[in-house]
Amino acid sequence: MCAIEYYTYEDYKKWKGRWELIDGIPLAMAPAPLLLISILLCKYLFNLINNLKTVPNASF
Repeated sequence: MCAIEYYTYEDYKKWKGRWELIDGIPLAMAPAPLLLISILLCKYLFNLINNLKTVPNASF
């Protein structure tokens, strides 16, 4: 059985990079999406919802 090492906020403040500390366990954060990807996703979803509004019996 492995012992889990728990960290404190003081430990967290010394770390480099994108980390989050949840209940004493460090987790690497995923990189933020590029602005272009976010814009394209919003446009895609906007078009999808507008197109689904033309489908009979769709509730949006």
